[in-house]
Amino acid sequence: MPAEQTDLLILGAGAAGLVAAAFAARGGIRTRILEKGRQSGVKILVAGGGHCNLTHDGAVGAVLEGFGLAAGFLAPSMRAFSPRAVRRHFTRLGVPTYVGERAEVWPVSRSARQVRDALEADARAGGAEIRVEAAATAVERTARGFRVITPAGVARCRRLLLATGGMSYPKTGTTGDGYRLAGQLGHGLVEPVPALVPLVVEAPWLRVLAGIALDDVAVRLRTRGGEELGASRGPVVLTHKGLSGPAAMDLGGRVARHGRRAVLAIDWRPEVRAEAVDRDLRAPAAGGGRLARRLLAGWVPERLATALAAVAGVPADRTAAQLRIEERRALVGALKETHVAVAGTLGFGRAEVTAGGVPLEEVDPVRLESRIVPGLFFAGEVLDYDGRLGGYNLQAAFCTGKAAGLAAAAP
Repeated sequence: MPAEQTDLLILGAGAAGLVAAAFAARGGIRTRILEKGRQSGVKILVAGGGHCNLTHDGAVGAVLEGFGLAAGFLAPSMRAFSPRAVRRHFTRLGVPTYVGERAEVWPVSRSARQVRDALEADARAGGAEIRVEAAATAVERTARGFRVITPAGVARCRRLLLATGGMSYPKTGTTGDGYRLAGQLGHGLVEPVPALVPLVVEAPWLRVLAGIALDDVAVRLRTRGGEELGASRGPVVLTHKGLSGPAAMDLGGRVARHGRRAVLAIDWRPEVRAEAVDRDLRAPAAGGGRLARRLLAGWVPERLATALAAVAGVPADRTAAQLRIEERRALVGALKETHVAVAGTLGFGRAEVTAGGVPLEEVDPVRLESRIVPGLFFAGEVLDYDGRLGGYNLQAAFCTGKAAGLAAAAP
């Protein structure tokens, strides 16, 4: 590619980059995307199992809560391009949506490809150019903007937008290139770790229960000293390595940061009070001749109930009538607060997003422009934020992409 001049060069044709390109190009500036892969939006295509959970239904404040400490940074762009506005935007693009059982927003077609195609078509219709197989290997600040080095040559631009994604799903091309490029321009880096990722536990008794799925489980992550690191509630799936499902995966980033220094406290039936469980175990109606472990099966699947009774130290042949006070309390404790040591996560290869990235304090939250390098913008997962499972992270990609695109197009 010969040296060419454009107004805005966007690195990365993912969700954030495509949205940014559409709004920037319609703002009247020459806009070009360089995508290192063979096609745009590869990560969009695998989102939601190929069905693309593209945002989360709810008030802006409630959705922002799903981003923890990054909520304040994301607030301006998300208020400007809210989940409802995103849905209206996709309807205009010919992609009607509906709300699922857990407030996830899906395309009616259930097709991630339709979502990707609509975003790409919108960017092109606005006047943006998309070049694939055009990886950026280095960037430099110049007197008139930026100089971007690619294997095919040099590209020059007045303004530069990094929308390169994080490090999750590296097979889709997200291998952390944006962090290196941001560093070349003077930006720092919060260590990237996998987030929204299944957990690995140090509990053989739990791993042999692979396949059990529960709809409502409360999980808390604590240091071994008892400090609270995070909490989540929702579906959980037991695996051969540990725990998957939204309630476990939502804690993946924190687990990745704290590793073996943390433990999980699991409440298998959060809607039931411990006092009620204890009362039922003592109730004559429970049947004194019934095995104690069978009583637990009234609240959780039988295989899990048998395992929890063993964790509580209650012999397999112990009946309800034979339960000692400390055994009954141990059974209640096993159901309401099982402690499991954490070994880590399944890593970037199984992570849906990345926690860490370009520090938020180095970026203006309204314009998404660098506070260090004028004319440099950021959007999407390259930034240090990560949200819950259920459309949160694509919502953030769309709203930061729009904000960055509009700001880059401004005089």
